[in-house]
Amino acid sequence: MNDPAGEGDTGLAIERTVLAWRRTAIAATAVALLLGNAALHRGWAPGAVVPCAAAVVMGVLAMAGFRRGRDLRLGRFGGADRVIALAAGAVAVVGCLAVVIALIAPAR
Repeated sequence: MNDPAGEGDTGLAIERTVLAWRRTAIAATAVALLLGNAALHRGWAPGAVVPCAAAVVMGVLAMAGFRRGRDLRLGRFGGADRVIALAAGAVAVVGCLAVVIALIAPAR
């Protein structure tokens, strides 16, 4: 039967959500690696704390994304509000750290 509301499509909805969290985790990992690479190659010895802190925050976001995807696949739907708040907070913190990095980055 044709279900225009998609209410019978819970399996695919879960899969789409899992894939979205996985993409978020991969992007967070890439940002963490890029920040760490920038800190190493630009010689930010005293200022390396800021990019390293951003990398740690993005690593936490990556772990939360993979964990959320695993929980959804296992049928554990609770705790979404905490993970979403963590993701939003991590992105906000890294955005602020990016501004700090732009202000303290050595000019080349």
